Amino acid sequence: MKILRILIGILSLSAIFVASARTIKLDDESDIRALYAKMDKAYNEKDIASFMAGISKNYVWHDWKGHVQSSKDMESDMKKEFANRVTCDDHVTIDSIDIKGSRATVVSTVKFDETYMEKGVRSRFSGTETAKDILMKTADGWIIDRSYNLNLDMNNNGTRIKREAPANKIDK
Repeated sequence: MKILRILIGILSLSAIFVASARTIKLDDESDIRALYAKMDKAYNEKDIASFMAGISKNYVWHDWKGHVQSSKDMESDMKKEFANRVTCDDHVTIDSIDIKGSRATVVSTVKFDETYMEKGVRSRFSGTETAKDILMKTADGWIIDRSYNLNLDMNNNGTRIKREAPANKIDK
């Protein structure tokens, strides 16, 4: 009888632990989705500070060519880009989230339609870009630590540009 009570106690604790773990994972997933929504909104509104708050100080972006860009480089490029941007209609869709402790892998696709004016010439860029992001959980919440461009399918003033990242350039 004592063994049965101990077994029931262990099973009860196990059930509580599993339920807690599921709740934590759902909370983490909600937090990650909220981060992406906040960054999407910030990008569309040219709010560089809010966008940059979602990435780590040591953030690294790997493009489809294997080029690497730091968070400082990204911030500098965004300032130049936003100075010439006339319209922006970008929307991110999260394709998958895989959470393992304080790390998460997110695959997302951005559908974009942007217009720029530079030296009196209007340019339009539209298409989709898919990326894999590696996130880390900090005391302040989830932030993106590094990103890998998986593919880009874009029209630049009607000219199609399609790129796929070589498999060996992506951290698995």
